[in-house]
Amino acid sequence: MAFNEIEVKRIDKLVGDFCRKLVPQRLRKEIRYNYRIDGQNVILSEARPRWDNPTEWLSLDFAKLRYNRQQNIWKLYWMRASGKWNIYEPKDEAKNLKILIDAIKRDKFGCFFG
Repeated sequence: MAFNEIEVKRIDKLVGDFCRKLVPQRLRKEIRYNYRIDGQNVILSEARPRWDNPTEWLSLDFAKLRYNRQQNIWKLYWMRASGKWNIYEPKDEAKNLKILIDAIKRDKFGCFFG
């Protein structure tokens, strides 16, 4: 089941604001952070211009927030170099999405921002 309109607005407020605040305005021609909703997942990505064609941007997913509606719980995943999603061990789930956004901000083990 897809997110309803209120849930989408809440996701944009928490995740969208987080992404928008990560990079100062003066650097947004070099790097951007975005998110997208895919079913019950909210996927965060980093985008940079291609080195050989700066007009084209490449995105790399780095975090996934998966919502389980039956349990009313969010789970946090990080992407390994292999391209596989792994549960984020230090703080893998929470009922409040903000708690997991804060875990991404802290990035205690360098899983999201190296």
